[in-house]
Amino acid sequence: IVPFQLTLWLQKAFKVPVIIQLTDDEKYLWKPLDLKQCRSLAWENAKDIIALGFAPASTFIFRNTDIIQHLYPTALHIQKSITYNQAAATFGLSGSDNIGKGAFVSLQAAPAFPRAMPEPVLSKIYTNAAAADLELADSLNETLGISSATQKSKSKLNSNSKSKADPGPASHSAASTSQVPMEPLCLIPCAIDQDPFFRLARDVAGRLKANKPVVIHTRFLPALQGAGTKASSSVGSSAIFLSDSKKQLKNKINKMAFSGGQETAELHRQLGANLDRDVAFQYIKFFEPDDEKYAKIAKEYAAGRMLSGEVKAEAISLIWKVLEDFQGIREKVKDEHVKNFMSIRQLAA
Repeated sequence: IVPFQLTLWLQKAFKVPVIIQLTDDEKYLWKPLDLKQCRSLAWENAKDIIALGFAPASTFIFRNTDIIQHLYPTALHIQKSITYNQAAATFGLSGSDNIGKGAFVSLQAAPAFPRAMPEPVLSKIYTNAAAADLELADSLNETLGISSATQKSKSKLNSNSKSKADPGPASHSAASTSQVPMEPLCLIPCAIDQDPFFRLARDVAGRLKANKPVVIHTRFLPALQGAGTKASSSVGSSAIFLSDSKKQLKNKINKMAFSGGQETAELHRQLGANLDRDVAFQYIKFFEPDDEKYAKIAKEYAAGRMLSGEVKAEAISLIWKVLEDFQGIREKVKDEHVKNFMSIRQLAA
């Protein structure tokens, strides 16, 4: 949920379009599920994402299998730009893996390049990017005492738009008639485990004559078993799920969350808690919006004036507010909403 919360904040703060990729093909290639199941799971995941509050007019959600005809030209250029050995070394593939896993690497990376999107989706963004490009050029030229570049640029754009020749890597896409500086930049907020895909995208950007995507990494929420572990959807006791009831949440935090407190209350009052090891405190660190309240909890708990049970109670209260709000909205998200978010249309810019 953390990468999506960051992405939602960025959308609201900067009023930018958001494109969200659901890799139903990845689940099919890696899990013992049939394709219909994987597509259905992605559909339900879309409902979870919508419930977080993304703006419908500025958000496009897609499953890879739904728009493969748009992704594939860019993915094909990526495939030609890397070797199988590179992909295998980066993603830990072996000779016993199905060949789809090797090809998937390029499909995960493809949306990092706006040209991979269906043409209507980013058409308004391309127009705004081109206008900004010309405005910047005129501003620089005015500073340097050079005549306006706008008319020359418009003439060049018109000439390009009339050309029927395949321009190479940018063909079959919204960017097929634009210059690289006019292609929108892509910012990718994601968990650190997704970094190899987009590191690869940055590596091949030059060969695609494309802008390098920019990545912001979010930290993992620790698993309930303790800091340094990773929560997993396949291990129910390791994580808190968005669908958990308040009773389930209390049980997981009180009984399973690793504590950084001391063995006895007396010893805890004397030595205080280890905040880095305490899972309940780490959850408070992620989700408490009030910096002053967070700082007070950290100070009191570290000094031993606040007990582990009290910190767990704070974490339960805070997390349940997040889950309760989410679940209330999630119940109202219907298939029609998913169809709207997945429809190929012009996004607001």
